[in-house]
Amino acid sequence: DRTAKAVFGEAFIPIADTLDLSVALRHESYGGNVGSTTDPKISLLFQPEDGLSLRASYSTSFRAPSVFQESGVNTSLNQVVDPLGGTAFAAVRSLPAAGRNVGPEQGEALNFGFSYQSGGFELDFDYWNYDFSNVIIQENFQAIVNADPQGDRVIRAGGDTGNILIVLVDFVNASSVSTDGIDLNMRHTFETDYGSVMPFFEGTRVLNYFLDDPQAGEIEGAGSRNFTNFGSPTPKLRFNTGIAWGNDLHDARFYVRHIGSFDDDQNPGSRVGSFTTVDAQYNINIGEFFGGAEGTKLQLGVLNAFDKRPPQVAT
Repeated sequence: DRTAKAVFGEAFIPIADTLDLSVALRHESYGGNVGSTTDPKISLLFQPEDGLSLRASYSTSFRAPSVFQESGVNTSLNQVVDPLGGTAFAAVRSLPAAGRNVGPEQGEALNFGFSYQSGGFELDFDYWNYDFSNVIIQENFQAIVNADPQGDRVIRAGGDTGNILIVLVDFVNASSVSTDGIDLNMRHTFETDYGSVMPFFEGTRVLNYFLDDPQAGEIEGAGSRNFTNFGSPTPKLRFNTGIAWGNDLHDARFYVRHIGSFDDDQNPGSRVGSFTTVDAQYNINIGEFFGGAEGTKLQLGVLNAFDKRPPQVAT
């Protein structure tokens, strides 16, 4: 069990007709090994003219380890590549090591962006940057095996050269994770005699994804599956694009969704391919045909219209 206490406050301050300031402060107290923290956020919104706004924000954050991360035990079955030869499924077991002392995770977030509107055109652009320290992770089993395949944490059948049976992992505070990237959203609405037409694009580009893994060392994880470290699979590019059309009777939308390819570090030299699907959706307002049925619509749609198979992963 755990008892946590927190207090939060925020204020909105119009500095000038075109400049607004927002500030917030949060204090949390967990006691024990976790302790307490005070985290601020400050943001500015500048609107020099109609249709244009610029924004910036900075904040810090705090995440306490869960009760499970402090003292829990679990076992899972995973595919382990043995540096001494072979591949096998083995138990990956987290045990509270003697003196397990998982501290809180801390982070900083920074954002700059702008929005622009003119006629039917809208554009949003944001640069984001996250920097986490003392990141709470469960150690990567493959990184442990790679670092010391015959160590005390790799339990084998029949001595130091037998098949791997169990890999012992723990919850720890990793050194750091820092990542940054850009978000871009664009859309343009055209009015026609047959209704509104709106092409759109929404995308994210990951610029950097740096990890400091306790076993694997410093990793640049952008564009990698990150199988051999504690990171997440991170394609550099994702986007949705398409076109929408609608009027009082009809609404039709056509989407193209894309996830970029990335390196497969479980199989050096190979990549996990990109994935692009097409979705479509159509609504008809049948309330236009029947009295008393206002607001009733019939919807038809298809996901992955061309039955695109997901990319193969050699695992």
